[in-house]
Formats: sequence, C-alpha cells, structure tokens
Amino acid sequence: MRASWTGTKSGIELLNSTEDSNRIGPVIIPYLPAGAGHLSAAQAVAESLEERGCFPELLDVTELGGQGTERFYVSAWNWILRHRLFGQLAFTIDAAIPVLGRIANRRAAGQAVLAAQHVLDTRRPAAVLATHWGAAHVFAGARRRSRHQLSLIHI
Repeated sequence: MRASWTGTKSGIELLNSTEDSNRIGPVIIPYLPAGAGHLSAAQAVAESLEERGCFPELLDVTELGGQGTERFYVSAWNWILRHRLFGQLAFTIDAAIPVLGRIANRRAAGQAVLAAQHVLDTRRPAAVLATHWGAAHVFAGARRRSRHQLSLIHI
C-alpha cells in the first residue's frame, strides 16, 4: 500500500489508499538557489516524501522565470545581505509605498508565474511545498491563474 499527500481545508493529510495514490499527482517542491539552505530543505522534504511513497519533484524556479527571476529573488537578495543599510532602506520604502514592491515583484515573477501555471495544469500535482518565499509567491500567482486548484504551503 502506498501513501500520498492531498490538500484539504485542514492542511496536508496522509492517505493510505492505493486507489487514492493512483489518482493523485506528484508533490512539487519549488525552491530558489538563494543560499541559506533552501535547496537542502527541498531535498530533505523530497526524501521524506519518497520514504512515505509519495512522488516529489524538485523544481528550480529560476529555470521557470529566467534571468529576471534570478536577479530579483537571488542576486538582489544576496546584494541586500551584503549591503544591509541599503536593504533596510529598500524595506522601509516598501513598507511606506507597498505598491512599488508589488509592481517589482510582479515584473520579476511574470514569466515564472506563466511557466508555473503550465506546470500546475500539465503535471496536476497533489500539492506544492515551497522552501523559499519567492517560490511560494510565484506558485501563488500560478495557482490563481490555473485550472488546477491545490494546496500551496511555504515551509
């Protein structure tokens, strides 16, 4: 008997039915290679799901969105970490004028959201477990546009 994850209103629930396992898609684990263990966390989650008979698929979101996504979510974050004063200024401006952050975020995630929507519509995953806030943001946008509704969890 194989186990699979499925989204419910109460969160993620482990199913122990072969019938359910056959109809439930993979668990997508999107990450961004931004350091701080995001890839390691994704690999650990995938290994744990495999041990439970699930079908995890790791997905580097920069491959979905290309250079713009990488620059905004990875390179810019690494720059902010190296230049903390400018980072604090950027977050202060974002708090004061949040529309600027939303515009920048939508622009950086645009291509990735469309590609993630394609992943959701074609792979029909049981759930998405993102290990980076940017990956969760991209898949939240994709879920809003997708025909396939599912659980999205940022871990």
